[in-house]
Amino acid sequence: MNTCFCIKCQSMKKLSISLLLLWVSCTCMMAHTISVGYVNKKQGSLSELFVKGKTSGSVATCIDASMLAQYTGNEVRTVRVALPSDKKLVDSVVVWVRASIDGPNVSAAKLTRFQDEYPTMQQGWNEVTLDKPYAIAGSQPLYVGYTYYQRTKVCYIQTVETVDNQDTYVKLGAAAEWTQQQHPLAIEIGIDGSSMPQQDVWLMKSRGLIEGDGTRQVVLNLYNHGQQPIRNITFNLTGNQYDKRVTQAVDLAVDEMGRFTVAIPDANSVNTGDELNLVITQVNGETDGHAADNQGNCLFNYRRIVLIEEFTTEQCPNCPDGAEKLHEVINSDEGWGEHIAAVCHHSGYHTDDFTTAADLSYEWFYNADGGTFAPAMMFNRIPIDGAPTVFPSSSEMIATCVNNIIEEESALVISTKAVASENGKTATVTVKGQRIKPFGNTDQRITVFLTEDNVQAKGQAGAPTAPYYHQHLMRAVNATWGEPVDWEDDDFSYTCTFTLDESWKKKDLTVVASVGSYDSSDPCNCQVENSAVAKLTSSTTGIVDNTCQPSSVIPSAYYTISGTQLATPMHGINVVRYSDGTVRNVLMK
Repeated sequence: MNTCFCIKCQSMKKLSISLLLLWVSCTCMMAHTISVGYVNKKQGSLSELFVKGKTSGSVATCIDASMLAQYTGNEVRTVRVALPSDKKLVDSVVVWVRASIDGPNVSAAKLTRFQDEYPTMQQGWNEVTLDKPYAIAGSQPLYVGYTYYQRTKVCYIQTVETVDNQDTYVKLGAAAEWTQQQHPLAIEIGIDGSSMPQQDVWLMKSRGLIEGDGTRQVVLNLYNHGQQPIRNITFNLTGNQYDKRVTQAVDLAVDEMGRFTVAIPDANSVNTGDELNLVITQVNGETDGHAADNQGNCLFNYRRIVLIEEFTTEQCPNCPDGAEKLHEVINSDEGWGEHIAAVCHHSGYHTDDFTTAADLSYEWFYNADGGTFAPAMMFNRIPIDGAPTVFPSSSEMIATCVNNIIEEESALVISTKAVASENGKTATVTVKGQRIKPFGNTDQRITVFLTEDNVQAKGQAGAPTAPYYHQHLMRAVNATWGEPVDWEDDDFSYTCTFTLDESWKKKDLTVVASVGSYDSSDPCNCQVENSAVAKLTSSTTGIVDNTCQPSSVIPSAYYTISGTQLATPMHGINVVRYSDGTVRNVLMK
């Protein structure tokens, strides 16, 4: 073996080792920017806030001193904003940070629509680096906003409906005064520095969940504000003589949100209506750097499934956008999809080849002397502004309606299953339920819908590209207004049978069973209490394989849920067309 004892070689080795150690040290201590604000990365949607003509508009949100206090000694280095309306209508935007809303800019940055020395505006979120960092003292609030200079047309401002905050301001017009708004703007600050906590989880939301089989779980919405990925958390769950400590593995990257469902021990001692206190005590086995936001309450309720009925037709040019909003919520990381049962009625704006007699009958819910529209949606048929039908203005609006319903305790536990006959010509649906407490009117009905996904449109108006595929298309219903529930004390069991058309793809058929009230004289008095969803299964195997393809069958094209063709698959639900001509929904991770 030849060994080199050259002084120069030994020096180079020491230098290489030193550089390697330095690189490892820097990698381990690499700083991560943390997003701070009120909207939690929600981009929001267009509001009714606008100004006309060639002028400027300003918007601002106040970051409270208590929110900044935990980051004392660090700096605001970036600002993220979702810009108003079409970027082509705005010449430039100045993003700024101020100590007071009318004070001078402490830090600022500029965006334009031109190809110049400034960054170019992007549709949606824009993250800009400030011209100088703002040092956080922790004792003063901070005003963050932007001023945009529009051309001659109307520009609408983005707000987030799912969050309420009173420290939001707008000034529409160069000579206008600041006015306070109810909903926050799509603005966040990016904080970084040498004093950022390594372990810092924010318990955004917690709730208890009781499944139909009696399983008890807690659902946690977490945000990682620390500098290290979160691999596990430990929490205490106490109250009503229940006291347990749980350590749960999680996988949450820095500056990311996640939703985790955790089964709890000794679950039978927790009952519906119990409210327990949950406190996260450790993150990755260490003390949380900011424990003030680690506590929440868990109210244990049975799972609620919200029946969303969408009115849509192929003649409606705005309906693809409405369908896209619904599927943004269904596929959201917030977990709304597990609480939604969707059924699409092809009525409300003329009719098409998929319209059924029941779809037309449901126009009664508009409660508007014959006036109808699409897209429209109903949420458990609950009246909103005088009628159960509302216009889905944004995905945030849909999520808000769903959240408001599932937060309330369900008075009914319901389950369903659907089995196809051996010859595939019929499907038998069984629905079972238990009444936890009285609800609704005395006339209670069970309605069972049969829906199909991935149905190719004949000619959808407003579709971004062809082909366009309908989702949740109602193929059949047991009875337009449901059938009376036959209660035995507080339980019921119901069975019905559907005849299956040969053209319907059995792998894409879903049953939605709903129980609620019916009042033939008042469409505002027909609220659904709870629903259940089941895919159609085979009578021979009990399951339908929705994922496996023969080796000779390969994907040939990818589309969004609204029909826009994709160059490559995207994260979330993709509509995939295969080489044998079949189409199905596939979750891409």
